[in-house]
Amino acid sequence: MALDFMRWADRALQTRGQCHETEIFKSYARSSSVAARADASVVRALIRVWAERNGHGATEWARTPGGYLRGMSLAPKPDTASK
Repeated sequence: MALDFMRWADRALQTRGQCHETEIFKSYARSSSVAARADASVVRALIRVWAERNGHGATEWARTPGGYLRGMSLAPKPDTASK
């Protein structure tokens, strides 16, 4: 599942902005049947790994107690990016 998440995250996430972690969970769950069964704690850990792998250390992004991720968001979909 880790490789699946990393491939998805490379396409779907960006290292700026802010979003709630449930937005990421839902988007990832829609991407495949394996993702739909993923445990939230595993996805949180994978988000952290993805951020660090992309040079986005703990000082550049943070998870608030309410579940918001600062310094990370879903990337715009290609068909809506130019509008």
